[in-house]
Amino acid sequence: MGFNDNPKIDKAKERSEESVLETKKTFSLKNGFISREENPDYGVDLDVELLVSEQASRKKFAIQIKSSESFKKIKIENCEYLKLSFLTSRLGYLIRNTPGLGLIVLYEEFEKLLYFDYIESVVKRINEFKDNSNWMEQESTTIYIPKENILDKDAIQLIYKKYIQVFNNHDLLISLYSEKFNIPSLSTVTKNSSQNKEELLQIIENYGPYLVNEFKFGELYSAIKKIPMDEITQNSKISFIAAVVHSEIGKPIESNLFIQYCRKSQDKLSQDFLDILEFTSLKNEFLLGLRDIHKHIEILEQLSARTNSKTNSITLKINISFLKLHDSITEKEIDKSILTGLTTLLDEIINSDIEESSKQLLIIHQASNYHIFALKYVSEQFLKFKIKESLKVNTSLEDRIELVKKCNAILSVPAMYVFDSLKYAENTGNNLIKAHALHKISLFTYAFQFTLALLDFPLSDKTEELTKLLTISLENTIQSYNLFIKLSSYADAHMAITLAYEIKQLALLFRQIELGIIELTKIQEIILSLEKQTGIEAFSSTITAFYNHKNSNNYKKELKNFNDDEVQYFADSVRLGLNLTKDRLPNIINDIKSRQYFEKHCDTNKYEVIQNNIAGDNIYLYPTDYMIINKQSELVLGKSRDLIFLIDKIGLKEK
Repeated sequence: MGFNDNPKIDKAKERSEESVLETKKTFSLKNGFISREENPDYGVDLDVELLVSEQASRKKFAIQIKSSESFKKIKIENCEYLKLSFLTSRLGYLIRNTPGLGLIVLYEEFEKLLYFDYIESVVKRINEFKDNSNWMEQESTTIYIPKENILDKDAIQLIYKKYIQVFNNHDLLISLYSEKFNIPSLSTVTKNSSQNKEELLQIIENYGPYLVNEFKFGELYSAIKKIPMDEITQNSKISFIAAVVHSEIGKPIESNLFIQYCRKSQDKLSQDFLDILEFTSLKNEFLLGLRDIHKHIEILEQLSARTNSKTNSITLKINISFLKLHDSITEKEIDKSILTGLTTLLDEIINSDIEESSKQLLIIHQASNYHIFALKYVSEQFLKFKIKESLKVNTSLEDRIELVKKCNAILSVPAMYVFDSLKYAENTGNNLIKAHALHKISLFTYAFQFTLALLDFPLSDKTEELTKLLTISLENTIQSYNLFIKLSSYADAHMAITLAYEIKQLALLFRQIELGIIELTKIQEIILSLEKQTGIEAFSSTITAFYNHKNSNNYKKELKNFNDDEVQYFADSVRLGLNLTKDRLPNIINDIKSRQYFEKHCDTNKYEVIQNNIAGDNIYLYPTDYMIINKQSELVLGKSRDLIFLIDKIGLKEK
């Protein structure tokens, strides 16, 4: 090109720009996504965030885009694929983008079409076609995208639903733990750069199962990364450890790869290992959004029934208990039959012949499940009380005292179990059990106080007592953090120190109490440092978010602006709060909608509605009687059970 020539537009760059624009147009706000271009591009073209209830959610996945005038086609076993060469490092980068993973999108310029596939499906297909893992060591490999996977309107809806399921499942399982044992730590081994791979292989093979039970996933992962892939897959026991570890640290795709190798030599694994492997595989499928919670519970129950290991069986039952609780937590009225199952499982753990330290950890985890139920029950009782209060339904002093007694009784049960485990830990010098017990005790106090804040219950004159209680909780959770750090249990340490942050914020923002011991800025420094060193997902404060929401303009929504779902929910809450039967629900809904109509269309400064629902056992047994009064003259303008008809008849509708 000469001095007078203008630069020419590179055709490949033009096509690349067009492919990004077309993809962003598909993953649009209208379709439920926020698409951001990655600049510079180190393996991801778009960083895509899900919109949930028309709000940004921090639930993100990655998209890598490839464009061509026309991709090569190939037919394999009656299925037609688009094939292309792809850098293995880019594949690895995408599947490490947990928990959302990502998509590969192809733009074919000739057809003006977008094709797509999930990264986990792409990797699985490569493994199936090649039947070995050597491709992972190559610079590039061939990937295959089904030609039928056209990125159209139907596909984008399915993608949205799948990723919502993935993130919901991931959030749900993040707090599920298996039993732990007192065993040698691997942290010093993985930090020793002179350690040879033969020694690492021997340590993982000999101590791996115990380290898994002690929740040492970070150290095991560090050790496994130092061993070549082919040497891991040649050893069924180490493949088993790798499968479990990758699943527990949130890498289900890589975990499934190791599970495949385990199954090729499953005759070399014990039945206990095979049961754990099956559980891991099921959990991976759940994390990847391949089944909903109800089907997952059903399959876990079948697995628990046929496993021969008492420890494995109880661990599965605790997980099932947790999932059932969280599945029912959104119900307006708690299923009290759940309590029987919680108590029965606690008795089963206590009476089992499982090794004592493992038993104590299982008790702590199941007591935590019990506390979830207890807290739901207590919040339900307090909400009923508040509803009665707002409706000016009288409650006797005896009823209030009885309510407090019931709430204290049910909340004390899980705390009693955990305090017993704490005594055991202190008597035996077991720091792992002590750390978990201290954390749970603090969590129980925090969760109850947060529930009261959610329900806007006043503090009255109990400031000094509450300050002492929250200070003890803060001390306990900091002590548990220090113990977890000494044990190299970094995920648990992160869980403990973030709880310390939430306790400080709860006290300050909702009760105007400044707790001492440690500054909030110091806690933030510890959290950020821990996340930077370990790669743990960044912490986001629930307390701060709720406080900001509560003080926003959208928090207190007026009755007249309720939509149908909100009216239904409010009516259900009133019914439960007054302990009414379901046949009275239509009268409650009619009353709410009538009041809505009055507030929306009439001048409430001039007119007032007086209503008579009949008190006591007959409340809402019949439709509400209404009377409209002129506030200035105090004249009764009309009476009727049909408030909307009455407003229209006497001509009060202005808006």
